[in-house]
Amino acid sequence: MALFAKILFLGMGIYMLLGSILKWDNLLKGRKEARLASLIGETGVRYFYGILGALLIVVGVMMFFGNYDFLFQ
Repeated sequence: MALFAKILFLGMGIYMLLGSILKWDNLLKGRKEARLASLIGETGVRYFYGILGALLIVVGVMMFFGNYDFLFQ
């Protein structure tokens, strides 16, 4: 379970970061994403996803190299 969560954090972070850098359109196709894009603009959503992706990667790396297994007991 803990390994799955670590891989999930890293995978989601990489997906969101790459999607924001490479301007993938599927990040903006959902209803919630369209609402967010209407509030802060498409560029703002891409920055938001880039920052969120970077944070998920940092948390995933910290989980791999730290002793955070107590969170998943």
